[in-house]
Order: sequence, then C-alpha cells, then structure tokens
Amino acid sequence: MGFPNKKTAHTTASMSLKVVSIAAVLSLVGCGTPPTDVKEANANPDAFLAKNYTLQALRPAYVETLKAVGASGPTNFKEITFKFDHRYRSIGATEDSVTAPQATYRPLGNGFFQHVRTLENNGFLVNRSFELTFLGVLSLKKENANTGSKVTTFDSVVKEVKPFKLDPAKLIPGSKFSVDYGNAFPLQEFNFRWSKVTCTTEKLGAASEVHPKIRGNAVWLACNATHESGGESKFTNVYLAQYGLIIATKYADSRLTAADTVADFIER
Repeated sequence: MGFPNKKTAHTTASMSLKVVSIAAVLSLVGCGTPPTDVKEANANPDAFLAKNYTLQALRPAYVETLKAVGASGPTNFKEITFKFDHRYRSIGATEDSVTAPQATYRPLGNGFFQHVRTLENNGFLVNRSFELTFLGVLSLKKENANTGSKVTTFDSVVKEVKPFKLDPAKLIPGSKFSVDYGNAFPLQEFNFRWSKVTCTTEKLGAASEVHPKIRGNAVWLACNATHESGGESKFTNVYLAQYGLIIATKYADSRLTAADTVADFIER
C-alpha cells in the first residue's frame, strides 16, 4: 500500500489500494509506453520487469529529486519476497474478504525498487502487477497484467513530489515527517491530485516482530493522509531497516478497512 491515492484507494482488493486502471495508450512520467499483451507480460515476468521498469523510464530531474530525500537504504540483497494474508472489508460488510498476494522487491539503489505483486485464486493466476516504486510507498510506474484482459493497463502514479528529507536512522518515538505528492494518470502533466501524508514514529523494535525471518530493526509509523479532492485515510507502515523498504500493515478510510499480515518471508 504505502501512501494512498485518494481517488482509487477504496476500490482495490490488494494492499496497494491504488488499483483503478486506465485502458491502453498510456505511459509514465514523460515517456510514451504502449500496453503489452497480457500473455506476453506473464510469460516471462522477470524479463518484462527488467526491461520496462528501470530508472530510465523516469525524467532524470525527477530521479534526482527522489535521490535527494536521503533514504538510500542497503542494496546487499538480490530480492525479498513477502507472502501476505490480506484481509479487507468494505464498510457495511459483515465479513472480511481474504486473499493471499505475494510481493517481490528488487533494489535498484537510492531507495528505488522494482516490485511485482501476484494474486492467485485456487492456484490460478488472477493478476500480476509490475511497479517501479520509491521506498515501497510512492508508485512511480505501475502496470497490471490481469488474466481477464487482453492487454496490460496502467495505474495512476505519483507524478510530482515536493522536496523532503528522510533519515530513517534519526526516527525516534514521536518524531514526524510529511510528504506532499501529486497523483495523475501517466500521460497527464497538469492538474495533479495532491495529497499530504504525515507519519509519526510509534515505536522502534526488531523486524522479526513482523515475521521471524525478517532481519534487522524496524520502525512502526502511524500515518494520516489528507487529499485536496476531499477525504482522509489512516494507515500503519513499517520501515524495515535491513532492506530500506516500507511495507503497510493496516489501512482505513471512509469506505474500506484492510490489513496485511506477513505469512512468510524469503530473502535471496
């Protein structure tokens, strides 16, 4: 999940909570990228990710703005994979809906990650999303290969971020940081939907509290988001210091509550 997109946050069944897609012909931050045949994207997802989700897909100045945040994180691992127990409930529903997505992150350095999230049902692939993300919370390019569609579709992404600093080593209980960011669909270059997220450090602890296999320390963050289009949301994020990545564990807005529990963790 990370930092939510107000317009699309309540519609998703995965913790990214930003999954309203637009049809074809779209691109990302400044570069035209056509959609891909879903079967082709899913046939070799590793190759598809490596080819299409690099920093070259972003404007150089935008990359430099994010590098200047200062939360570079370690890169001494090839990839990490989380298997989640994801539960969500629309307001008014009497029971949770449950899915078991799997999320893999590969570090590119300076806080950037390639991210693949896979959802299956009864052993059959339902959707595979490909994403270029900053710290795991700002979606910079995202594309869905849903098996019910012929071609991939692109999500709205963070097109602009106001400069901010984040030194995870200095986070202590009670400390705060804020991020202002503008969301838009890939070809859109104006009239962004702006949001502001403020996170307060709740506690420091061992990352093994999230799952016994996760190494290093962790920082729990209580976050509140406001959106210029109206509405608010609240969520809990956990910064995993060993990997320089933030994952979400809880989310709530006026239409939905959701929670992710790490059922398994694999480091390569």
